[in-house]
Amino acid sequence: IPIAHHQMLRVVIGVIKHKNKFLLTKRKTKEKELVWGFPAGIVKPEDDISEKLIDECFSETNIQIQPVLDLGSRTHPDTGVLATYWLCDYVSGTIMNKDPKELDEVKWLTGEEALSKITSDVYSPLKSLLLNSIK
Repeated sequence: IPIAHHQMLRVVIGVIKHKNKFLLTKRKTKEKELVWGFPAGIVKPEDDISEKLIDECFSETNIQIQPVLDLGSRTHPDTGVLATYWLCDYVSGTIMNKDPKELDEVKWLTGEEALSKITSDVYSPLKSLLLNSIK
């Protein structure tokens, strides 16, 4: 049986924007500097990224979303995973923490508030997006 070559763990991150606010989640367990972040899910090779984002976001926060723009990827400095960022539109729903085992809080924050809460290094295209939403 051939051994599959080791693949880097892939994560898709949903940057959900609604009326100039962004949906953030606060982890129960800190991962290095990572406490506050965006809804995210592990992507398996057979997964459809849009479906994964839609499912993860709903299962964590009760929000229905529509992925609209791939913001790019990087190796996350805190987790070492290959992180792909997607800008998503809010479709419907009222936020609630549907994953209390993993998450402490789920909140709508302005770009400025989001940047002040995120303790890890913010991906530069994402930082621009958050900063530009302030204007």
